[in-house]
Amino acid sequence: MGLSAIAAQQGYQDQPIVSPETIDPGVVAPPPPAAPEGLGEQLLTFTHTLANWVGYFFVEYVLKTLLPLDNPASLDVLVGPIGYMLLLTMFLVLAEVAKKVAWIVVVVGWILIVVRVVVEAMQAAGPGVGV
Repeated sequence: MGLSAIAAQQGYQDQPIVSPETIDPGVVAPPPPAAPEGLGEQLLTFTHTLANWVGYFFVEYVLKTLLPLDNPASLDVLVGPIGYMLLLTMFLVLAEVAKKVAWIVVVVGWILIVVRVVVEAMQAAGPGVGV
């Protein structure tokens, strides 16, 4: 199908042909689609994109490699759910590690405070007591 046939189907046959010299340079092309506005919408868009990427790579390089399926394309519908579950799992693992690190910091902090109090008490008692 030629360009003239496509133009005729879309209703452009009645419009005059404009030569490049007559195009107004002040006319600007329409702007691209607007980016998500607001931090919340951008964060949700980023999370959705990341989940799709993670899910795609997991399905393509892990599941389709390990599972002998007659129709491997049937796993493509699981890209989104698998991606979100993997992101949630990674978040929980990181949160658990951060929780353990926080407890270590708290315990070491209390030990250092107790040592400081004991040293101050021994210095206040005088030179004959303790070490």
